[in-house]
Amino acid sequence: MADDDLRFRQYVGTLLANEASVQLVGEAADGEAVLRLVDELHPDILLVDVEMPGVSGIETARRALASVPHLKVIMCSLHDNRRIVDAALAAGASGYLLKDHLDHELSTALRAIVRGETFLSASLTTR
Repeated sequence: MADDDLRFRQYVGTLLANEASVQLVGEAADGEAVLRLVDELHPDILLVDVEMPGVSGIETARRALASVPHLKVIMCSLHDNRRIVDAALAAGASGYLLKDHLDHELSTALRAIVRGETFLSASLTTR
């Protein structure tokens, strides 16, 4: 998991702790740290913020997928801008979650991503 906001990482950690089949194996506050962790840990899923200091979340996703091809990336953001969503998906993201919907969509998104589906926050799909 990657987000520059410690409180948000703690919140997501709490949500993930309630998922029996999910183990949080690492977290980072910036893109470079994420890329080091991905190379080291080879996770199955990466939840990454769109906006982070240094390397953006979208570029982080692109590089992480080049390094670990089986990786599934879920972008997470406050932004519901279509250009940003499209850029995230073009970079290889399997999902895009809005942070203000995370508490009731994260679990569903994880299951969908594992099944090989793409997941977008519900409010993004109604447009």
